[in-house]
Amino acid sequence: MTRSGHVYTPKATHDAENLIRGFLKRAYRQAPLIGPVSVHIRFWLVKPKKPKHWSHITKPDLTNLAKTVEDAANGIMYADDSQIVHLVLEKAYCSGGGEPGIDLEVVALDTI
Repeated sequence: MTRSGHVYTPKATHDAENLIRGFLKRAYRQAPLIGPVSVHIRFWLVKPKKPKHWSHITKPDLTNLAKTVEDAANGIMYADDSQIVHLVLEKAYCSGGGEPGIDLEVVALDTI
């Protein structure tokens, strides 16, 4: 948010959303889900050479990563991210030379 109160998306975040949106459009060929959904996101990160803290305490922070994915999936996997009523987030390190990436699961929930 700017000092004048305008909300904007930084270019790096906008670019990341567009990249994720492109992957989702190719992978998810159904109509967006309607109603409440459960979302599970796992971020696969490159392990730091010298971790200073326990396990996955590294930047970027998990909620900012999640918001980027949630916004990118709007209109593709669900109509709007306001439909998310259950959210599981994880950071994990790639092992054995694995590539960084994102696992995303969105499940429609019956009426609550």
